[in-house]
Amino acid sequence: MIAAAPADSLSLSDLAFFSIGIKLFRESRPNRFQELLEDIFVPEVVSVISLPMGERRHLAGDMDAYRPDFDDAYQFRCASHFGLTLVTFDTDFTRTPLQCFTPAQALSSL
Repeated sequence: MIAAAPADSLSLSDLAFFSIGIKLFRESRPNRFQELLEDIFVPEVVSVISLPMGERRHLAGDMDAYRPDFDDAYQFRCASHFGLTLVTFDTDFTRTPLQCFTPAQALSSL
C-alpha cells in the first residue's frame, strides 16, 4: 500500500517510529523492525519528522483543548506544524481541526 503513494509524500513522526520499534522489540521481533527499516527508509519512501522544541510547548494546550493522550497530541502538533494530513484509524482526531483520512480514504484519493 505504501508503494502506491507518491515518493516523498509520506512522513512518520519520530515518536511513532520509536513506538513501533519498542513494540516490535518487546515482542521479540527485531527482524520485523529491520524489515521496516529496509522497506520504508532505505529507499527513502518515508521521511521521519521531529517536532521542534519550540513547538513542543504547545502539547499541554493541545491536550487541554482536544483531550488526546500524549502521543496523539504529538502527532496532531507534528501534522499542524508541518502542514500534513493525518492518515489514521484513530477517531480521536475528529475532535481537532485537522483533516484526517483513514488509510483506505487516503489511498483512494491518490
